Amino acid sequence: MDISVVEGGVGRYARHLSDVRMTLAHRVSLPYSHESALVRHWFKGDVAVQFGRLLISSAGVVLMELEIPSSGPSGLLCVEVPTPACLELVFDAQWCTRQLCGKWELRLYTPDAERVARYLGWDARSA
Repeated sequence: MDISVVEGGVGRYARHLSDVRMTLAHRVSLPYSHESALVRHWFKGDVAVQFGRLLISSAGVVLMELEIPSSGPSGLLCVEVPTPACLELVFDAQWCTRQLCGKWELRLYTPDAERVARYLGWDARSA
């Protein structure tokens, strides 16, 4: 990861993962229709994580910084580990990011999925 693109430098994040396969999905309205479609973007990038915060970058560009809000309505962020190598986050971007709006789904495909989930406050016993 090109740490120079991260505000605060390397010390701000406790763990870095390189070459992580990811998907980012959201619903979009179809033109001239009352229906919507799920649009999924596949990409490979880097992940930096600290307690309650996740930074996603690709090709040296920060795409998103997801932060667990300290206040707000319930259901802003759902963290699941459906398999040991997949971390799934469903979040309300209005509350959890400065880069996006609406409801999004982010999946990280990495052997460190459970460890990253614990940084975000996920507890395997309650899942």
